[in-house]
Amino acid sequence: TTTGSDSRAGIWQLNKASNTAVNWRHNGVSAGSATIAALTQGRYFTHIGDMTPGNDNSDVDLAELIVFRKNISVAQREKVETYLGVKYGITLASNYVSGSGLLVWDYSNNLYNNRIAGIGREDCQGLSQRQSISAIDSAIKLTIGVNTIATSNKTNLSSIANEQYMIWGDNNGALTLTSEIQAKNLCLRSSERTWRVQRTGDYIS
Repeated sequence: TTTGSDSRAGIWQLNKASNTAVNWRHNGVSAGSATIAALTQGRYFTHIGDMTPGNDNSDVDLAELIVFRKNISVAQREKVETYLGVKYGITLASNYVSGSGLLVWDYSNNLYNNRIAGIGREDCQGLSQRQSISAIDSAIKLTIGVNTIATSNKTNLSSIANEQYMIWGDNNGALTLTSEIQAKNLCLRSSERTWRVQRTGDYIS
């Protein structure tokens, strides 16, 4: 049995590696492993947020739970993690891959893999993210939406075609403004934080 705490919001995945071992991932990367007692034939129960016997209750906000009957492949895992990352604005430390296998964010863009978020639609997964913001921190953030910025994704009634994505991330620069520059008779100031956008499909512009 392992115990501990982790206050990080994110995407957790638990895999049964063998009859006596489990491993887990956090936001697209390996995060640990443990040895468990060998399972014998019989009935076993899965407990979410509690372990019986005992009073090992957890205090978590659980937005979504996905259960598979067997360990999924690396390709399948990338699709599931991408679905959750886009839906909840959680930055993955790996590529973002659509339900059909399209690379919608290339993690080799390592200068801009901070506060990754995106909008997109994937009918095979029930994903329709029409506006988004990074869930990583409470600093000033970039919000992007289709046609408008509504009070929530649910109330944004705009539409995106299937398998269309726009994912963005920043360089983790400071939000302090630079000195003024002249551009077409205007005085402009920019921040040291810059963003990169990767678009998949022709509908989003």
